[in-house]
Amino acid sequence: MMNEFYHKFYSQYLDRQFEILSFGEEGQPLIIFPPAKGRYWDAKDNGMIQSLAPLLESKKLKIYCPDLLDQEIWFDNELTPKDKIQSYLRFEEAILKDVIEFAKYETGFDQVWLCGCELGAYYAANIAFKYQEHVSALFALSGRFGIKDYLGDFYNEDVYFNSPKDYLSNCEDPWKYNHIQVTLCTGLNDKSFDDNNDFNWILNVKGIPHKF
Repeated sequence: MMNEFYHKFYSQYLDRQFEILSFGEEGQPLIIFPPAKGRYWDAKDNGMIQSLAPLLESKKLKIYCPDLLDQEIWFDNELTPKDKIQSYLRFEEAILKDVIEFAKYETGFDQVWLCGCELGAYYAANIAFKYQEHVSALFALSGRFGIKDYLGDFYNEDVYFNSPKDYLSNCEDPWKYNHIQVTLCTGLNDKSFDDNNDFNWILNVKGIPHKF
């Protein structure tokens, strides 16, 4: 029987309460981001946690499922594009300081694994490639690797440095990602296939090891 824990705490980076579900007792920390407009319980409800039960029960894996909050970021029509990217950056800081550091402290591991589906895969990929020192594996399921669709014609330095397709295209030191096990998962009939195929090409050109 795997353990399930509900965490609710105040995040100074978000200036609000933040919620996480975690599963398991110890082992490699895996952080799972839900798809667009998803919540922290999605991985449990869609059967993903159950599928990983053997790894949880054998204490090889401990899973953390944070809330996504994208209703307050990309899908808040009252925010300007500039405000949206700033809201995302605050969320990213919360993930780094409130979730990743917490997971590392609880498990004793120096690096985490990141996983996400659709927009959640964007969060996982962007954090993995921006903060590679904290990450040893990335699993992107039907992923998106840019945020331009949520920002209209707006584009600035913050958008560039938070769009993996953009900043990795110009990466001059791809060797720094060699330790990350990158896996891109999609299908021929998946609406994300072209985006994944393009991202696969970028990683190939840069010599960044990955599976596609």
